Amino acid sequence: MRAFIIGVVSFLSFSCTAEGVTVRDPNGEFSFLADDAPEEEREESGKVLWAFGAVRVAAQRVPRTSYNRGLSLAEVAAALSERFEFEDIEGSVEASPCTADGRAIQCLDGWTESESGRVQRRGLLFGSDDELVLVEVIGDGGRVDEVFERLLQSFRWPGELDG
Repeated sequence: MRAFIIGVVSFLSFSCTAEGVTVRDPNGEFSFLADDAPEEEREESGKVLWAFGAVRVAAQRVPRTSYNRGLSLAEVAAALSERFEFEDIEGSVEASPCTADGRAIQCLDGWTESESGRVQRRGLLFGSDDELVLVEVIGDGGRVDEVFERLLQSFRWPGELDG
């Protein structure tokens, strides 16, 4: 099984709150808290990237296709993990069920090799019948765990967005 991550992305906006910086999806699908405002925001390789020091948060939307429409989130997450083998990418990413704001989703955890060395990756995979969304925290230091845990704990779905 193999999944292809190609899709249209939308820029997230952010605003300061008492708890930190709220980063919002412009489509109204989710928000999360960060300690600081992103130092940089850009589109790269079909993803929107936000720089938080040496850590990047990337969000990517993938339309459901005839290939992946019947797959569960667990099956899509497993396919994402398997793609490393098929594409000869050095690394390992494992998928497991998790919860964000009371909703069952899939979490991804692992690493890949890049030109600069080993890169840690942690992510959330969720979706609907029409679309999948992958939000990843990527970096080469222990701060990835800190940023990911804050993202996971503060993740909010529509109706839970403040102000």
